[in-house]
Amino acid sequence: METPLPTHPAPGSVPAPRRVATVLLVLLLAFTSTGAAWGRHIERHTHSKADLHRLDEYARQRMAATGTPGLAYAVVAPEGIVHERAWGHDGNGSPVTRDTPFLWGSVAKPVTAAAVLTLVEDGRVELDAPVRRYLPGHRLPGDTETTGTTVRQLLTQTSGIPGSATTRVGDVYGPESADFAPRLGALSEISGSEAGGEHVYTSANFLVLGALVEAITGRSFGDYLHGAVLEPAGMAGAIHDAASARQRGLPPGHQRLWGRPTAVASGFDTAGVSYGYLGGDLTDLSAFARLQLTRGGAEGGRVLTAESLQRAHKGSAPVGTGGQSYGLGWRDGFPGAGTRMVWHGGATPGYATMLFVLPEVERAVVVQQNLYNPLQDARIQQVGIGLAHMVGGDDPPGGDTRPADTAYGALIAIVSAATAALVAGVLGSTARLHRPYRRKVRSRRSAAATTAPWTLIAAVPLAASGYLLSGFGGIRQAMNWLPDATAAALGGGAVALAAVGIVRAARSRAATT
Repeated sequence: METPLPTHPAPGSVPAPRRVATVLLVLLLAFTSTGAAWGRHIERHTHSKADLHRLDEYARQRMAATGTPGLAYAVVAPEGIVHERAWGHDGNGSPVTRDTPFLWGSVAKPVTAAAVLTLVEDGRVELDAPVRRYLPGHRLPGDTETTGTTVRQLLTQTSGIPGSATTRVGDVYGPESADFAPRLGALSEISGSEAGGEHVYTSANFLVLGALVEAITGRSFGDYLHGAVLEPAGMAGAIHDAASARQRGLPPGHQRLWGRPTAVASGFDTAGVSYGYLGGDLTDLSAFARLQLTRGGAEGGRVLTAESLQRAHKGSAPVGTGGQSYGLGWRDGFPGAGTRMVWHGGATPGYATMLFVLPEVERAVVVQQNLYNPLQDARIQQVGIGLAHMVGGDDPPGGDTRPADTAYGALIAIVSAATAALVAGVLGSTARLHRPYRRKVRSRRSAAATTAPWTLIAAVPLAASGYLLSGFGGIRQAMNWLPDATAAALGGGAVALAAVGIVRAARSRAATT
């Protein structure tokens, strides 16, 4: 899963209102102290001790600014990891190390693209063939009577599937999560635009690709991915299904509950491995980054040819107006960067990850964090952006240096305060129903007028409830991604309805007494 960053025209796949992050959040950057590091020198691009110390300072400052409980990052060269650090604790309270598993969110998309490209290299898939050749009987929103959505269009996210489809097919937890069929059926009921048009980011594209891989290979998506990509790339320990998540001891991720990071996010979507529920430790993610720098080769054997990697990295679908484009599962370009960046970011409830490949300096940067909140996406993911800029020889993008995010806190505080006021109003008005007023209210008009303030207060949680539910596509997804704001809004909305009714009843009774 992935959300937009204000620094680029971002399509984001997290089923949240994208404009919230853009309007409410600002970028956060600065330098403070702590931590020192040393990595061995690499011939073509040398990082001094001071350079690496500066990276560590920046990462620690961002971690403190967002209140992230645990973070691990690495700088990768064709030879392997040249610098790595891990700080904090996981959702079980254990120290975060290079071996701590995280979920990667939409960083799974370029990995899924690699799996599809192995089938292309083997002649089992044609990029420009219609998907219905491989998934007969399934209609996609971008299909027409004469043409069908192609595999390439799924990979470049130009399939015509709307962005809102993510909320219909994503983040399904429990035993039923391994079945692609119900979700493909749900997609067939969604209206979209004709395939081949503009880029519209949605995890639904990569859900379909996961089903396509299963149909072609006769194996579960996770099983094929493990054998064709993960193991030969040196990622044998990566989480690729529910069984491997249990085996690796995947800890819960953190979500903010009334401002406090809390280890509550523990859902796992098995079919969602193709778009967001892939995971692993720092070594696993670094191995995939290294694969992008070594022309497809890896310690365990070849995964993709250099031609396939170049094809995947090259953007072909414009993303907004910022000069960024989308390739086969990869973003190509970052506005304002002095060196080319091929990258992807992602998040699941409780985790956030970023992977940047900088081919001109033969380096990659990977960052894993165990905290996520859609309303704080820009702040949480800013650490990866800044580190990538620094490794590429640029200063990190400028931004707000405040240590706390007031927008998110203000939202929770306002909704919670409105709910508390309404509770007080309900209790007070209920008491009045059982005793006469000492002062006679002159008219029903004045009684109605006294209800107006409560009606205005009630509008706050009611509006927040409607906004969250419409933005996330329903209560299930809203609770997955923003449990505190959703609970506060829904609870406040329920109290609001009761408050207005009871206040009016109390005033009306007083007016006729």
